[in-house]
Amino acid sequence: MFELKKELEHKVPSKVKSEPHYLVLLDYIANKELKNKEHLSSYLGQEVALVESWLKENKQVGAKTMREKVTHLEVLKKCQGLTKEFLE
Repeated sequence: MFELKKELEHKVPSKVKSEPHYLVLLDYIANKELKNKEHLSSYLGQEVALVESWLKENKQVGAKTMREKVTHLEVLKKCQGLTKEFLE
Protein backbone atom coordinates (compact mmCIF):
# COMPACT_ATOMS: atom_id res chain seq x y z
CA MET A 1 0.00 0.00 0.00
CA PHE A 2 2.72 2.46 0.96
CA GLU A 3 4.80 1.49 -2.07
CA LEU A 4 1.86 2.20 -4.36
CA LYS A 5 1.26 5.59 -2.78
CA LYS A 6 4.99 6.39 -3.01
CA GLU A 7 5.03 5.41 -6.67
CA LEU A 8 2.10 7.73 -7.36
CA GLU A 9 3.73 10.56 -5.40
CA HIS A 10 6.85 10.13 -7.51
CA LYS A 11 5.16 9.87 -10.93
CA VAL A 12 2.19 12.24 -10.69
CA PRO A 13 2.92 15.91 -11.54
CA SER A 14 2.35 18.42 -8.76
CA LYS A 15 -0.51 20.15 -10.62
CA VAL A 16 -2.46 16.85 -10.63
CA LYS A 17 -1.77 16.26 -6.93
CA SER A 18 -3.98 19.21 -6.01
CA GLU A 19 -6.98 17.84 -7.91
CA PRO A 20 -9.76 16.22 -5.83
CA HIS A 21 -9.80 12.91 -7.71
CA TYR A 22 -6.10 12.38 -6.95
CA LEU A 23 -6.85 12.63 -3.23
CA VAL A 24 -9.77 10.23 -3.68
CA LEU A 25 -7.42 7.78 -5.40
CA LEU A 26 -5.05 7.94 -2.43
CA ASP A 27 -8.01 7.31 -0.11
CA TYR A 28 -9.05 4.25 -2.14
CA ILE A 29 -5.53 2.88 -1.87
CA ALA A 30 -5.42 3.42 1.89
CA ASN A 31 -8.99 2.45 2.80
CA LYS A 32 -9.19 -0.64 0.59
CA GLU A 33 -5.60 -1.65 1.41
CA LEU A 34 -4.69 -1.93 -2.26
CA LYS A 35 -1.15 -3.22 -2.42
CA ASN A 36 -0.19 -3.01 -6.10
CA LYS A 37 -1.24 -1.42 -9.38
CA GLU A 38 -2.93 -4.60 -10.62
CA HIS A 39 -5.08 -4.75 -7.49
CA LEU A 40 -5.89 -1.03 -7.85
CA SER A 41 -6.80 -1.38 -11.54
CA SER A 42 -8.96 -4.40 -10.79
CA TYR A 43 -10.74 -2.64 -7.92
CA LEU A 44 -11.45 0.49 -9.98
CA GLY A 45 -12.68 -1.60 -12.92
CA GLN A 46 -15.06 -3.53 -10.68
CA GLU A 47 -16.36 -0.35 -9.07
CA VAL A 48 -16.94 1.34 -12.45
CA ALA A 49 -18.82 -1.73 -13.71
CA LEU A 50 -20.89 -1.87 -10.52
CA VAL A 51 -21.93 1.79 -10.69
CA GLU A 52 -22.63 1.62 -14.45
CA SER A 53 -24.80 -1.44 -13.87
CA TRP A 54 -26.63 0.29 -11.02
CA LEU A 55 -27.31 3.32 -13.22
CA LYS A 56 -28.78 1.12 -15.98
CA GLU A 57 -30.99 -0.81 -13.57
CA ASN A 58 -32.21 2.11 -11.47
CA LYS A 59 -33.35 4.73 -13.94
CA GLN A 60 -36.45 5.47 -11.88
CA VAL A 61 -34.65 6.78 -8.79
CA GLY A 62 -34.71 10.42 -7.79
CA ALA A 63 -32.55 13.02 -9.50
CA LYS A 64 -30.38 13.58 -6.41
CA THR A 65 -29.48 9.91 -6.10
CA MET A 66 -28.80 9.67 -9.83
CA ARG A 67 -26.54 12.76 -9.70
CA GLU A 68 -24.60 11.29 -6.78
CA LYS A 69 -24.04 8.01 -8.64
CA VAL A 70 -23.01 9.80 -11.85
CA THR A 71 -20.57 11.96 -9.87
CA HIS A 72 -19.18 8.85 -8.17
CA LEU A 73 -18.77 7.20 -11.58
CA GLU A 74 -16.95 10.26 -12.95
CA VAL A 75 -14.54 10.24 -10.01
CA LEU A 76 -13.91 6.51 -10.41
CA LYS A 77 -13.18 6.99 -14.10
CA LYS A 78 -10.78 9.85 -13.36
CA CYS A 79 -9.02 7.67 -10.80
CA GLN A 80 -8.88 4.90 -13.39
CA GLY A 81 -7.35 7.34 -15.87
CA LEU A 82 -4.70 8.41 -13.36
CA THR A 83 -3.87 4.79 -12.66
CA LYS A 84 -3.46 3.98 -16.35
CA GLU A 85 -1.47 7.12 -17.07
CA PHE A 86 0.98 6.97 -14.18
CA LEU A 87 1.16 3.35 -13.03
CA GLU A 88 0.90 1.19 -16.15
